[in-house]
Amino acid sequence: MAYAVIVTLLFPDNSRISYLLEAVVRPPSVVVPMDDELFIKPITNYYVHNINKFETTIGAENDSKTLTLTGSFFSQQNRRTSVCAHAALRMAINSSPIINVPKVTNKYINDVLKIDYEQIGEKLGEKSGWGLNSEQIETVIAELGYDVHSINFLENTGVEYDHFLYPALESCCPTILGIQGLDTNTSKMTSHVVAVLGHTINSDRWSPEAHSGYGNYPIQPYISSARWCDHYIISDDNYGMYSTLPSDLLRNFVVPTKNPYLHAAMAITIIPKGVTIHGYFAEQSATKVAKVLINGGNQVCDNPWLKRMQGNDLVCRTLLQTKEQYLNFIKKQEIMLSENQQNCFDELPDYLWVSEISLPNVYTGNKHKLGDVVICANATAEEHVDGKSLALAWFPGFIQLGNKPFLEHWGIDTHIPLIRNAEDTPFLEW
Repeated sequence: MAYAVIVTLLFPDNSRISYLLEAVVRPPSVVVPMDDELFIKPITNYYVHNINKFETTIGAENDSKTLTLTGSFFSQQNRRTSVCAHAALRMAINSSPIINVPKVTNKYINDVLKIDYEQIGEKLGEKSGWGLNSEQIETVIAELGYDVHSINFLENTGVEYDHFLYPALESCCPTILGIQGLDTNTSKMTSHVVAVLGHTINSDRWSPEAHSGYGNYPIQPYISSARWCDHYIISDDNYGMYSTLPSDLLRNFVVPTKNPYLHAAMAITIIPKGVTIHGYFAEQSATKVAKVLINGGNQVCDNPWLKRMQGNDLVCRTLLQTKEQYLNFIKKQEIMLSENQQNCFDELPDYLWVSEISLPNVYTGNKHKLGDVVICANATAEEHVDGKSLALAWFPGFIQLGNKPFLEHWGIDTHIPLIRNAEDTPFLEW
């Protein structure tokens, strides 16, 4: 099901423009009959994490019905009172299940930024190309009471754009992605922003393991789970919702400032207050911790899985968890915790970056993992650099609590399921 609101503007010169003010559409899905009931399930390998519930009314005023629809929000710019950044902000914020604010409108954005479009005049014409900059986008998000983690890929050339996107998307944190490309008609660079709402996964994708198996340049210390994402699910106010952006399409293969090809320019992730570290940087630290512990774990246990992980390519999947979510996950594993371990879990901060460590075959074949490295999401930059942001880390047979220099026995000695959101799990998966 879906709804759409289309607006037509009539101007004094009798010109008109029509645009989609707002719409909500159910994600790509199938209807599955089970026990005389119908269930809506995402289609194979589509993971749209930013889905919300919306109310709409149909019928006449005196004979109407209110419906609740589950889907993602979509909006178009009208180039008079809104531009692509308005649309991307509204699509990202209104679609997110973790951002609890009233529905964001174009008027709200303009009021926050004190934009008087009546005074801008011809600059708002259809071919004017006016827009909002990154600072203005971040100002709107801050006004709503949320933080942002932003990055400029033109300056931070060592960061792969999709590796930056993935932890936020797995955490239901929407991201606004800025892209650039050369307009050959004007010989100028053109810029645009889209809302990134999810991703697809292809566990048969050849490149993640083959990259290190047949050639290892550039050298990668681990395999990010983002490597198995062959598309990112975006909403683009020019070309529609639930579009699939090939993950390799926007890479900066040459110096970004000299790159005429379409490429990623910047990203702004909307994040809960108090989360000071981005998942990308938590993941970099987590993999270093994992390698040290895996190679040293033999001192406390003789586990065959540890031996398999030593010297092999590790897979890392990172996502944001609340303390309650992670504790519930641990409880489901039915582990007998020592007093020290229980105290450590009780003292965890409200938000955690959990980096799940696995091996390629275990990750793709079983959707399982062999350990977690848990980073305090509220740590300062200095604490993170000094290694003091580590909350705990466990692998088959042992656990390290914080920065304590000793390892304790741990009740998990094999692989266990990844942390999954049951609501967005497709009916069929590869």
